[in-house]
Amino acid sequence: MHNAAALFSPAGEIVNLYHKTHFAQGYGTNPACYVPGDTYPTAPTPFGTIGQLICFDRHFPEVVRSLAVGGATLVLNPSFGGYDKDRNGTNTRMLQTRAYENHVYYIFTNAYQTLFISPEGALEAF
Repeated sequence: MHNAAALFSPAGEIVNLYHKTHFAQGYGTNPACYVPGDTYPTAPTPFGTIGQLICFDRHFPEVVRSLAVGGATLVLNPSFGGYDKDRNGTNTRMLQTRAYENHVYYIFTNAYQTLFISPEGALEAF
């Protein structure tokens, strides 16, 4: 069993499939059959090369760096938890740093917050 994010083409074909590599520890919810991913795929699109990660993966600098080394110019980060109630929170600052240090556009989204961050680390939308 994987926690996965798929990127689809306009024709409905899967062009990128990412398996979450880091499961958040300490919650007592680790499924016995959970298998973490071990690759950081990217996909060329008309919007640039896109890489994906899921939720807790954002806490590890090497995940975004691996996507950037693989050619990603845009990183998509769907998440269930870990959002900020204002633009000065720890999560927002961490993601601005990830965008800046890897010179990528970064989109973070969950049910309560969406961030669009430029490669310079500027918060373009909140």
